[in-house]
Amino acid sequence: GVLNTGTPHTLQIVVDVNGAANHAFEPEANNVTIRGLSIVRSFRSEIDVDSANGANFTLDCSYIGVLPDGVTSYNSASDTGWNESIRIRNSSGFKMTNSLASGHDAQSADDGLLIHNMNGASVTGSVFGLRPDGSTALGNGGDGIYILTSDNVTIGGTNAADRNILSGNNAMGIGIYISDGATDVNIGNGLASGRNIISGNEQRTIRLQNGSTNVSINGNYLGIDATGNALVLTGENATNSFANDGVVIAAGTFT
Repeated sequence: GVLNTGTPHTLQIVVDVNGAANHAFEPEANNVTIRGLSIVRSFRSEIDVDSANGANFTLDCSYIGVLPDGVTSYNSASDTGWNESIRIRNSSGFKMTNSLASGHDAQSADDGLLIHNMNGASVTGSVFGLRPDGSTALGNGGDGIYILTSDNVTIGGTNAADRNILSGNNAMGIGIYISDGATDVNIGNGLASGRNIISGNEQRTIRLQNGSTNVSINGNYLGIDATGNALVLTGENATNSFANDGVVIAAGTFT
């Protein structure tokens, strides 16, 4: 399948931890690839990379937090601590391609993907907060992507296969949150063919704060649908001044 066109994968293998372990996968070797899996119900995160020995980890063509039907989400068993679906920390060279991270701990404000203290990460062709059909909400409890104290991070690419969709994320839901000194972060590259679509999250499309620098946001659709013609608003937008209010810069620089 090609998730950013609304074409689901056909997955045959489910890894259901049923709360028996903190994480389903904790890669501690370089150049590991996970492909073609549905991974659900870890006690905390389904995938946790937390070591320089986990360099060049790739996640491809997988559903995280969602069964192969693309409809049924299994939240993690824990409601405390950091419980992102995918937690990538203290390493380098992470790639996420054509994968889905949705439906994670809607009651606990947990994110789809955390990128923390990383040198080099890219996310292409992936969906956060929706079902694989690319239009039905299946939100994470927190942000779609949270980039924290990392550098050389790219969200999107140069062609239609690279674009990401971040929508439907709940509660604290921000499409992309960039914070705590993150630097050299590129969201889109200005080409219409590869634009990201970041719309319909409970709060903001993008938030930049706490000393983040050299952040480029270029050529994306923010707050509108893939056609560029219709607003996509959710949650408390009609009554809450901070709901879906676009790009917020609390502190930092961007281009």
